[in-house]
Amino acid sequence: MNINVDIKDLRNRVIIVPAKDDKGVKLVPLLITAVLALLMCWVFLPAINLKSVGFWFLLLFLIMVYGAIKLTWAAAKHRNASVNLVAKVFGLIMAFCIVVGFVTSAKVLHAKAYSRILEVSDDSIDIIPSVDASASIALMDTASAQMLGDRRIGSLTQVVSQFNVGSYIQINYQDAPAKVAALRYDGFFKWMANHNEGVPGYVLVNPVDMSADYVPLEKKMKYVPSAYFMENLERRIRFRYPFAMFGNVHFEIDEEGNPWYVASVYDHAVGLFGGETVVGAILADPVTGTIEKVDTANVPLWADVVFPGDLICDQ
Repeated sequence: MNINVDIKDLRNRVIIVPAKDDKGVKLVPLLITAVLALLMCWVFLPAINLKSVGFWFLLLFLIMVYGAIKLTWAAAKHRNASVNLVAKVFGLIMAFCIVVGFVTSAKVLHAKAYSRILEVSDDSIDIIPSVDASASIALMDTASAQMLGDRRIGSLTQVVSQFNVGSYIQINYQDAPAKVAALRYDGFFKWMANHNEGVPGYVLVNPVDMSADYVPLEKKMKYVPSAYFMENLERRIRFRYPFAMFGNVHFEIDEEGNPWYVASVYDHAVGLFGGETVVGAILADPVTGTIEKVDTANVPLWADVVFPGDLICDQ
């Protein structure tokens, strides 16, 4: 059997080889980056706000991760790939915006703008309330209040074995100074064992007569900063207000002794990242989980630490 092959005919033919499907090189890195973004938002709770430094750094980090995953995935599949132009340009824009944000917020370049954050006015000394006696003056510092509170909680066996005392905040309670601190879960396993019931109470210290009392709650606190997952108060606030920049989350009580957590809501008055000012507050009921955001004009009178002292001194 003879086979005749026409060489000229073979030369004139075009052999088409199907190109390898590169959808995976594009889709898989994008999906992994999206999952990582959701995980980081769950853990770190960044504000989705152009004036938040953390938000910009998160975007820049995710762009870098996307590029690294894309190149790694392509190498694993023995394919040539490069980070596309859009990702490169977007990353450069993010880095440029961060630099511009810090430059437009620099105190050395915007001293006049920073000086106008707090309004200073002259007034009479007569408007300052006078104190007739030392009965209303707090003579105890926070460290001493903590020692008294720990001693009081130490006598309660069932409480001290599951909880510890959080940070103390000085407030004005029923027209007298007081230091108050909520109990908090002593770690993840203690939360697992007690979260169905909640945190049972708080410590109230009188800095005038130097006494401390444990105040048990009829309805226990379930949504607190020391809880985990969706019972974590800061995560609950972030999911309720994803665009708000908040901080200074602390415990206070109203005039009836009801527990509250208060957070300060911030904005930047100079550039993107400078001139931090308080523009409102978030009030959270740790028993029911009810959360409300109010502006500074509508903050209730019992909320005493909406404006942190360190921030005012910095301004």
